[in-house]
Amino acid sequence: MRFATLLTEPFSLPCVKTLKQGTYRLKLEFDSREMPVEQVVQQVMANRPTQDITLTNLPPEEIIREIYRQ
Repeated sequence: MRFATLLTEPFSLPCVKTLKQGTYRLKLEFDSREMPVEQVVQQVMANRPTQDITLTNLPPEEIIREIYRQ
C-alpha cells in the first residue's frame, strides 16, 4: 500500500501483521479466513488517503506447505 501522507506512527490492525513499514508504504499480511479483505482495505483507507493498493495471494507452494504443516 502506498499513502499520500507520511506514516508517522506504527501501523496496527487486529489479525493483520505489518511486514514492512516505510515513510509512505506498508506491506501487510493477513489470513482472509480470519479477517475479510474488504474489511482490511476499508479500515486502512478510512484512516488516511491511499494512493495505491496491491493485493496478492500466496504462491501455490506456500499454500501446499501450510496445508502439510497442519
